[in-house]
Amino acid sequence: MTRILTHFFKKCNFNLTSTEADLKDPEVKKLADEIIETQKKEIKKMNQMIERLQE
Repeated sequence: MTRILTHFFKKCNFNLTSTEADLKDPEVKKLADEIIETQKKEIKKMNQMIERLQE
């Protein structure tokens, strides 16, 4: 299971490219910021799961 999660994690690459985008529209920027925060939480959760499964 750990190998599957690690592979998935690397394959998806979880690239937070929105942090580099030059967004002008405030509504679009707000949505992008919310997506980035959600992705960061999901990445943290996945890393914790991988660590737990490797024990």
